[in-house]
Amino acid sequence: MAFRISDSMIFQNAIQQTQLHRSELSRLQAQVSSGKRLLSVGDDPAAASQVLGVRRALGRIHQFNRNIDAARSSLEPVESTLLAMTDVLIRLRELAVSADIEEGEFNKIQPEVEQLFDQVLALANTSVSGRHLFAGFASDGPAFTKIGAFVAGVVDTSVPPEPYARYDGDNGVLQIQIGEGTTIDASVTGREVFFGSTDGDDIPDGSNVDIFDVIRDFRNRLQDPAGQGPPADVVGGLDAALEQVLQVLARSGALSNRLDIAESQLDSLELTLVAEQSSLEGSSPEAQIAATTELLQRELAFQTSLAVTARIIQPSLLNFLT
Repeated sequence: MAFRISDSMIFQNAIQQTQLHRSELSRLQAQVSSGKRLLSVGDDPAAASQVLGVRRALGRIHQFNRNIDAARSSLEPVESTLLAMTDVLIRLRELAVSADIEEGEFNKIQPEVEQLFDQVLALANTSVSGRHLFAGFASDGPAFTKIGAFVAGVVDTSVPPEPYARYDGDNGVLQIQIGEGTTIDASVTGREVFFGSTDGDDIPDGSNVDIFDVIRDFRNRLQDPAGQGPPADVVGGLDAALEQVLQVLARSGALSNRLDIAESQLDSLELTLVAEQSSLEGSSPEAQIAATTELLQRELAFQTSLAVTARIIQPSLLNFLT
């Protein structure tokens, strides 16, 4: 059985081909102008799913980088404060071992020792943007309060010695995630730095010391009427205090190095993921060249389709008129 192909069928087919070319041309123009081959899920469902996974991974990387910046902002002022603490302790030790101290001259360095006690207290209460560095999570207020004052004359050893520092913070430590499964402590409590306690109380661990007590005892020994000055145990206490601060400082420095390493690893991973995303979305230079070439070919095909359609329409219109 023969089928008759009418002018109407030929015309409709030509129109459909022209519309298809126009639609494909529009898609390619959108790809070239946007710089991406993948414009919707329908373009390539499998690639689109992979792109979503890559974007989620990039989002996590960006969050980890923000966390690293936050950790640095927390650790840097701690490190600078601890460095200042070492300067104070070194000066105290110099005073304690000074060969120039002679009988009857201890009162000359006593005022400086008292000032250095207050300087250590000020460092312990260092705050940045209203947050006290060594107060744990109770950072709205000072970490330490000075109780009592230095008194002139012989110290009465029958009562608790004053002044001393009372810790008003808590044991909260800021923990920040800097990578998949990697979390660091980005703060340190005043108990650990100034009391040498890591178990949540105010009692120094092992050979650690209460730095405020060491300085106070140093000053009170200067009140010794026998004029013997600070004995070896005061120098030993200052050495222990300095070592205590240096240990915390070393740990903080190690954390800073970990942050640098983590940041470098995240940067490398980000470059890899961005390249993968570009490949999947077709936004690489090679993909853009291919898309541009295809666009030129489609434009030529579209112009050809228009020309063919015009030739079909012309005789059909003439037949209609005649």
